[in-house]
Amino acid sequence: MDDLFARLRGLLAEYKQPDEQETLFSEFDGNDELQKLLVQAFQQNEQVYRDVWIPYLRDHALWDFPLYECASFDELKKWQDMAPFAYFSLKPLGQKFSPKDTQQIARSPFSQRLRELHFASIFDLGTSDIELLARSRHLSNLHTLIITWNKIGIGGIVAIASSPHFSGLKNLTIIIRDFPPEGAKAIADSPFLSNLRKLHVCEFSGIRGRGIDDEGAIALAISKHLTGLINLNLGMNDISEEGIRWIASSSNAQGLKTLSLHSNRIGDGGIEAIAKSSNLPQLSALNVSDNYISTSGIRALASTSPPLLRHLDLSGNFICDEGLEALAYSKTIHMLEDLVVEGCCLGDHGIKTLANSANMATLKRLHLDKNKVGDEGLESLAYSEHTHELRTLSLSLNAVGTKGAKALAKSRQMRALETLILYRNSIEDEGIEALASSENMQNMRYLDLHVTGITASGVLAIAKSRYFSNLQTLDLSGNDVGDEGVIALVESKNMRNLRCVSFDRCNVSREGVKVLANSPLLSNLQRLELSGNQLDDDTIQMLKTSPHFPGSLDLRS
Repeated sequence: MDDLFARLRGLLAEYKQPDEQETLFSEFDGNDELQKLLVQAFQQNEQVYRDVWIPYLRDHALWDFPLYECASFDELKKWQDMAPFAYFSLKPLGQKFSPKDTQQIARSPFSQRLRELHFASIFDLGTSDIELLARSRHLSNLHTLIITWNKIGIGGIVAIASSPHFSGLKNLTIIIRDFPPEGAKAIADSPFLSNLRKLHVCEFSGIRGRGIDDEGAIALAISKHLTGLINLNLGMNDISEEGIRWIASSSNAQGLKTLSLHSNRIGDGGIEAIAKSSNLPQLSALNVSDNYISTSGIRALASTSPPLLRHLDLSGNFICDEGLEALAYSKTIHMLEDLVVEGCCLGDHGIKTLANSANMATLKRLHLDKNKVGDEGLESLAYSEHTHELRTLSLSLNAVGTKGAKALAKSRQMRALETLILYRNSIEDEGIEALASSENMQNMRYLDLHVTGITASGVLAIAKSRYFSNLQTLDLSGNDVGDEGVIALVESKNMRNLRCVSFDRCNVSREGVKVLANSPLLSNLQRLELSGNQLDDDTIQMLKTSPHFPGSLDLRS
């Protein structure tokens, strides 16, 4: 146990308590190494663990955030027995959840150690379940409550808003089929929700005319209690320009760092209100995708915008090359790290203008999917002197060909690129061979070549490439690479870092799977996709019984 305890002390010395804002912007992320160490020590010598480890760990005030995400209440009880000093997250599995589980959560003292409660896709969860939970004093330590895809209705929303036991909530997410304006009003009027830092309410039916609409948005904007919000997500709520003008002029918006308004109908007037607002000095992330915004609205945003804006999603708006040019020439948008302009009717001309802009110099992620970008557009990015920070480039469903891929391969400016998505572009073997032979691609971790016209020859180039040796995810779906491609990949010494690979619809037969089953590469994989190859059950069973088949492998066949 001494060596384990030494490791524990080392971990605690290095441990950094998660920043509150970090937890609001990401999903649960526990400390895997610490979890495994505690389990190992507990199993090795339970008595020493209880006598020495638990008192030692109690003295370290590091446990305000969840240590582990439990999938059932029984698992929660086991972890609390092993780590009574810690808080936990509970995310029950929907298909195994029943009303008895709700009663257990509401009535058990074990729930006092819950920081997060996440009901995802528990379709039978109803108003009475939420009312029972809202009355539970055992849930008073909750910081995060996430409820999605169920039928809690307005009664459930009111129960949450009316509960004094939920006064410690910092993160509230409710995504349900019917979220009327009255639900937003209940949240806005609740004195018990004054500690909220993140609020996400969504009407998921996708039907225009449903959601909290302007009435609900205005209620949130004028709330006397929602003064500390950092992250506000009101996507898919049928909010128009009027509702956004109230939010943009609200003092409640002054602390916002993230504002997501996707799939509403704010139009040019709404984006102009955001751009001109003096109440958004902290805003760094803005999502206004699918909002009927045109070039005119983008020009307004480009002329005056929140001063700290770093993440911008304009997807699904008719901004065209003229709108992209406005962003490129903007004197106020010059610190962007993420730009998402998927399905915005962009062509090579707009991309060329963007590539020549110094505003590109800080970009780390650029998503250009579903546009009309061709070889000329990609060439302009590849040869730009402003793309040296780019880590992610996504070009799905465009018109890039071999010529564009070759230009990218020659680009020393884009040596930092780690993620490249080329789904449904005609890259073909010649293009992937150019990329595979380029030292400029040596930082590549994620490569999506789904339906790009490559064959076994292209896969062989990847397999032989020492510059692709850092690849962790490779998607070859929809290409006729056959068994020859599979064999080339699994026999390569350069592919040892691969963790996820897709051979969906790749014309793979039993022969290719047999070689894969006998390869040590299989033991490194976390995800393997083989769907659409007409493989029989015996072939899949051969793979599963391989000595190299890891028990944790996510196999899609």
